[in-house]
Amino acid sequence: MRRKNLNVRGFTLIELTFVVTVIGILAAIAIPDFMKFQAKARQSEAKSLMPLIAAYEMDYKLRHGKFVACGMNPAKQGAKWDPKIAGWGELGFEPVGLKDYSFEVVLKDNNFMVRAVGNIDNDPELDVWEMTGIDQLINTFNDVSDTKSSEKK
Repeated sequence: MRRKNLNVRGFTLIELTFVVTVIGILAAIAIPDFMKFQAKARQSEAKSLMPLIAAYEMDYKLRHGKFVACGMNPAKQGAKWDPKIAGWGELGFEPVGLKDYSFEVVLKDNNFMVRAVGNIDNDPELDVWEMTGIDQLINTFNDVSDTKSSEKK
């Protein structure tokens, strides 16, 4: 006949259920914040490339006496950069590692506006940034926090 060893320690089903429940609650609290911070980090693509595009525009004006308009590139999200889209080949700008935003340059009152449009958190809303000249970067629709914000450059 076998004897049960009463000195063996272990976890009961209730203890394990409690631990799993606590971990689930903590994850439910932390994951939305993590996703928000991840989306904010993706905004750095637009915030870093737009001043660079503006510098290319300023250089183009110094060489040719005018700004050049550039069509939305890439034409759709997830596509590759196409230097043949109107104006970009002439401007000479070609980004490396572009993945979340599409860019365009619009001419307006002897000045230019660079616009970046992207879907950084895979919902129906778009994140839109605009930069007029080289002065101020404005987030006209912030897909991360649903508010407008601006940053002086």
